[in-house]
Amino acid sequence: MKGKSDRGALNRMALDPDSTQRLPKSQAKFEDAIRDIWQEVLGIEGIRPTDNFLELGGDCLRAVQVGFRFNEKFDVEIPIAMLLGMACLSEIARELATQHSGQGGL
Repeated sequence: MKGKSDRGALNRMALDPDSTQRLPKSQAKFEDAIRDIWQEVLGIEGIRPTDNFLELGGDCLRAVQVGFRFNEKFDVEIPIAMLLGMACLSEIARELATQHSGQGGL
């Protein structure tokens, strides 16, 4: 495919709940950490990379709790607006990994 992206393959990877194995290491670590904290704060199991914080029952108060716990564990801040405004867990992890790629990450 000479320099072109296979968009179908990229979309399938994004929708695959097991796709963390193919993610950059820093993004996979952020995704795992965020998932664990969401499960604690929201009291639910089985959160997938495509899940949305608000659709899972998250709200402003829980977003503050997630941000606080993440900062406490990893000394990395998750802006509350990011939790409330981004579509899914994998997008938040990707953004955090991008922002912190030069800072040592997790």
